[in-house]
Amino acid sequence: MKLRSYYLIAIALVLAALPAQAATYQTFVLSNEGANGFITQLVAAGYGNYSLYDVMVELRIDTNPTVAGIITPAFINALQSLPASSAIFTTLLKSFNSGSQGLAISTDGTVQVVNILGATYQGTPGTSTLISTVSGVGAAGFVHSSTAGGTLTSFSAGGNTYNVFGIAFNSKIKVNQNQGTFVISNEAPGYLIAKLINAGHGGDSVYQATVYLASMPGGGAIITPAFLNALAIAPAGSEIFTTTVAQTLANGISVSISTDGTARYDDIEASTFVGPYPVIQTGNGTVQNVRIVHSTDSAAPPNTTVIDGPLAGMTTSYNAFAVAYAVADTPAATPVPPSLWLAVIGCLALFGFAVWARRRGARQC
Repeated sequence: MKLRSYYLIAIALVLAALPAQAATYQTFVLSNEGANGFITQLVAAGYGNYSLYDVMVELRIDTNPTVAGIITPAFINALQSLPASSAIFTTLLKSFNSGSQGLAISTDGTVQVVNILGATYQGTPGTSTLISTVSGVGAAGFVHSSTAGGTLTSFSAGGNTYNVFGIAFNSKIKVNQNQGTFVISNEAPGYLIAKLINAGHGGDSVYQATVYLASMPGGGAIITPAFLNALAIAPAGSEIFTTTVAQTLANGISVSISTDGTARYDDIEASTFVGPYPVIQTGNGTVQNVRIVHSTDSAAPPNTTVIDGPLAGMTTSYNAFAVAYAVADTPAATPVPPSLWLAVIGCLALFGFAVWARRRGARQC
């Protein structure tokens, strides 16, 4: 055997002896926590004969509001591209139905039993929870990272890392979930919402209006990219995307835009908070004299609105960290120097010419 062949065999043996390189996979968890767990309810509603992959697909279709913004097309496509022999295609949901455990569905095609609970993460900083009605099941919670591509928790198995980005569960545990909230107020004297409409933004969604205000000088320091990202990943049918700026005028003095995708009318006015809280001055050539009163401490927002439901024992705190409003535009002085002085000089010149002409005529007579 030639020396080159010995080298090739030696290299192959070394490579075979090396441990497989660890990989990271995106993971979604179906949790069965509680007395009547979510998996138990799904099986009872007829989803038991579905593969775990089909359950993921059906949850995107059979939820209102849809959870398609959480169980994303990218995640579904990653699952769909796996070999047909993968556990996500061969494991039926009815094969698991016990205890307060869950099933982890991952982009390597595995299905693993885990003890990861939705209630552990619901209401914690950096998370959002969408309450959605599942066809045949009723209300369920879908807790997920507030940041696109974010992770709730991770676990290791077989040398790989599994990043859990979302958990579906049925929680009857009393819990308060917190939602970041930005308010646009139409209060006097500046009437910011009316200004936005007059500037051509009446047909924009309140989400688009928030992005627009964030683009103004200094606005992005208050309306942060993290907050805008949390809004952007809300389900496509959320009120923040379907409610136009013009529509808000008929519903009160202000509109509250929150990270759970809601657009609510809480009649929050900035004038209540100006003084105790700092104010930035901003605007642009189209929408002038915008002001944003805001908190410098996330634990002490200017306003918190608490709403009960929709799950038993659940409350939601909408923490308004900032309120945008406007002051009246200052009218330009008319006429203004040097135009005023030119006008005065012109009048004096005409008067002088008239006097001179009259005297000259008198001398000629």
